[in-house]
Amino acid sequence: MVLPVYGGMEIEVGGRGGRLTQGVGAFVPRNTGHAQSSGAKNRFLVVDVSTGALDSASVERLSRNRFFAVTPAAEHLVQYMALALDGGGDEARSTHWLSLFLGAMETPVTGPKSRLSGLLEKLKSRPGRAWTVDEMAAIVGVSESRLYVLFRNAFDCTPHAWLAEQRMQAVRHGLSSTSMSIAEIAGMAGFSDQSALTRAFRQATNFTPAEYRKLQQELRSNKQ
Repeated sequence: MVLPVYGGMEIEVGGRGGRLTQGVGAFVPRNTGHAQSSGAKNRFLVVDVSTGALDSASVERLSRNRFFAVTPAAEHLVQYMALALDGGGDEARSTHWLSLFLGAMETPVTGPKSRLSGLLEKLKSRPGRAWTVDEMAAIVGVSESRLYVLFRNAFDCTPHAWLAEQRMQAVRHGLSSTSMSIAEIAGMAGFSDQSALTRAFRQATNFTPAEYRKLQQELRSNKQ
């Protein structure tokens, strides 16, 4: 597992590209190629997880998705371990920390994310649609104010902030894994035109879409 302490970086795992930032980690399965690049100051924890530490369903899910959300509780543990390593960590502490971290990553089935699961699938399947808050709330069956509370508790952001990140993920996938033009990707992800996408993408990643696509091509070439 690769876990951000601060800053961010672009990473490709097994042919799938994404950006690691606060609250987003990456799972690198054994014997899977990966490459990363960043032009800014950052720090990450690289955690070697033994086969027996995760159940088969978790391994399968993480291997399929590659990227995962780090829960607020788990993020506090990441910050703690970073400070502990500065003072010289030990194996016993690391083993205990890993157990706590994996426990903090588990989401109870009755939690806010489970209530949002149907909506999240719809948003992921059509990230470029002009979703309104009242439409989202109706799908979940709650008021608009309650929807904001559910998203805040589950993801520490608003519904549209979460949707914006899904659009960025769709754009990164389109740039790194398809031959679609940048204009086509902009339309697919819900941007009015290529210029609007370029502004939003540069703000989110410090790269233009063209620069990001070239970077992903170079990362793949370096692995060959």
